Amino acid sequence: MYQYKNLEGISFYEMSQCMNGAFSDYALPIHLDEWDLSDLFSASSIDRHLSFGAFFNGALVGFMFHSCGPYQGHQSVFDVAAGVTPAHRGKQIFTHLFALTEQALKQRQIKRYYLEVLQQNEHAISLYKRHGFSISRNFVVLVGHAQIESKQSQRVQYSTLAVFDFQQTTDLYRNTPSYEHSDHILALHPERYKVAYIKEETLSAWCVFSKLTGQFFSLDGKTCRT
Repeated sequence: MYQYKNLEGISFYEMSQCMNGAFSDYALPIHLDEWDLSDLFSASSIDRHLSFGAFFNGALVGFMFHSCGPYQGHQSVFDVAAGVTPAHRGKQIFTHLFALTEQALKQRQIKRYYLEVLQQNEHAISLYKRHGFSISRNFVVLVGHAQIESKQSQRVQYSTLAVFDFQQTTDLYRNTPSYEHSDHILALHPERYKVAYIKEETLSAWCVFSKLTGQFFSLDGKTCRT
């Protein structure tokens, strides 16, 4: 017998164990300990009251982690992560978790729900489409390492996110960021990020990046341009 409820009071250790099991056969390797997961909850502003789990004999076997906030002018919910451990797939667990989510969204009068899924994960895409989702955007993820020569690096200046004047960026290329790269999420923890920019007579390029990982972000829909 499965039990479904929100994740208030569930330890990060239990959630991390379930998440690692659910992603054990995922296309991208994911393994988070309880501290990593705690940091993800903080960085992504995951709402425990709006996140749900499936329990079998008291053990967490499926989950949906949700963040809630303004996005593209509307109060929205974003599915940060969702999964079911292999032994419990095919039991309609996702359907029940999503039904709880729909009920919670109706109570909060939230009409927008976003998620991201790997394009090669055809099973997940088919599952989401059966629940009424449609593809609105395709993202390209670039992973690499760059070595900056000293002459180039002398052009680059740095600022904290909190004090950088984004009014300077209004004439640069704009691109709507994903929910997790939106100004709402970044502004929750500005100490996590820095701004790198090139400014000679005027600002010519800029980007927001994670101080911890070096991952690139955007703010207010603007991205760096070279």
